[in-house]
Amino acid sequence: MIPHIDIGPLFGAAGSKRDQTDEAIYEAAIEVGFMTVRGTPFETELGRERRQSLLRLFSLPPQAQRALWKCNFEP
Repeated sequence: MIPHIDIGPLFGAAGSKRDQTDEAIYEAAIEVGFMTVRGTPFETELGRERRQSLLRLFSLPPQAQRALWKCNFEP
């Protein structure tokens, strides 16, 4: 399951909530490799052009995609 993380505390003062958020991001990156985030102090509209740019990754040849993998995913 992909974790859903509220990153709002990262934009606030240092403290336990920010530390917990940092830990949640670390755990998601190590355990799952993916996460979704919410709680940014600004709204970002993805838009068609930006979405297409992000999805270009999936049109790369397998060898080029493999170069972007985390090392522990590669056999």
